[in-house]
Amino acid sequence: MTSGNLLKLLRTIRHVDQKTVSRHLGISQQAYSKIERSEYIERSSLQKVLEVLETTPEEMEALKQIFSRKPVF
Repeated sequence: MTSGNLLKLLRTIRHVDQKTVSRHLGISQQAYSKIERSEYIERSSLQKVLEVLETTPEEMEALKQIFSRKPVF
């Protein structure tokens, strides 16, 4: 799962739309959408988005671990 996919998942869990996040970041919704489609996100940008979503890098990493596990069955 890419960093962008994880941000989208976190945003969805928090019931926040892209427009709200982009407004808090001071960028366009299209620019934020591009971040969510990115495989790699610069650390400074990632930190700003995580602050808007009221989450931590550790929570993001925990989600990454959960969704990277292979099914048991």
